[in-house]
Amino acid sequence: MKIVIVTHKDSNIFNKKNELMSALSEHSVSIIFRTSQENILSKLNSESPDLLISIDLEGFDMSTLTGGYAYNLLKIQQLHLLLNKSLFNSSILSSPLSLRMTFICPKESDANMLKKKFPDLPSVYSLENLPASYPFMIASKLFKVI
Repeated sequence: MKIVIVTHKDSNIFNKKNELMSALSEHSVSIIFRTSQENILSKLNSESPDLLISIDLEGFDMSTLTGGYAYNLLKIQQLHLLLNKSLFNSSILSSPLSLRMTFICPKESDANMLKKKFPDLPSVYSLENLPASYPFMIASKLFKVI
């Protein structure tokens, strides 16, 4: 399986890149360390991943010509890991989002708060209650590293 992880260039994941690659060694993993406002859609399309994982809504500032979120156009499974609690109030989460998106936060209380505040989110899980199946097992491994 080919996985692309998108995070900000200043993310602490840069320092844990080798550990992360080791934890996901059974997969082909590419990490895009994105600079502010960088449009990475061409990179994503050239990678042709089976799974996209974003950290803290990285890349949601990319939009389509009609003003929608570019990630909505991707025809791949997406996991969006929410580590920064300040993002739980983001207007992004109240917008129409693709059913291919799953949002994962560290604690069950965070997931419950998001479900209550944004009932139209496609799916929300906590790390504590992730299903023991693909692609959630990948998110679980990633959380252990970061």
